[in-house]
Amino acid sequence: MINWFKAAICCFFLFSFTALKASPRFDNNENIVLTSSVETYRYVYSKSKNLVEIKGEIVNRYQCRNFREKGIFYEFFDDHTLLDGVELIEDGKKRAASRELKDYTIVGIFYSDAKIYDLELNFSRSGTENEVRLKKTIMDPRYFCNLFFPESYPVVRKEIVVIVPRWMKTDIREYNFEGYHVTRSQTYSEKEEADVYTF
Repeated sequence: MINWFKAAICCFFLFSFTALKASPRFDNNENIVLTSSVETYRYVYSKSKNLVEIKGEIVNRYQCRNFREKGIFYEFFDDHTLLDGVELIEDGKKRAASRELKDYTIVGIFYSDAKIYDLELNFSRSGTENEVRLKKTIMDPRYFCNLFFPESYPVVRKEIVVIVPRWMKTDIREYNFEGYHVTRSQTYSEKEEADVYTF
């Protein structure tokens, strides 16, 4: 059974988005584009730990448009987030992907306790596609407070999905959406008994 007191403490947090002007139009000089990015976050109750966690999955699909090049995928982590797994699919073939988290530094200078996961993407020719699937667990909902739309490559389509079971109370707030084409929908999933927010 859920410890409702702990769940109540964990559920009152600020949820914000910062939006980047999304448009399928981009400069023809852009060689690598993010054709699709889907981030899904799901609240789950861990019976073994008697607490609420958030399971996250990021699925990014990249395409090389003009010439051979190396690219990079990266994701930031903190002390409250675990890297559960990574898959790299290069032109339809599964490739090895490290699961190593590194200290976040700029020009060799250590700034914070943040960790970073980075993965080199190899685009061997024009038309090459790479897909990255990353799974993570946020161990405390109080640290699930910001989601951002910006990416390091031009984006054709980006979607953020947050699945909130009816037993979990959240406060979703949208910031900096003005002037950008970001839509929001809310549906109900009977199977999961949860509200599904899609941006």
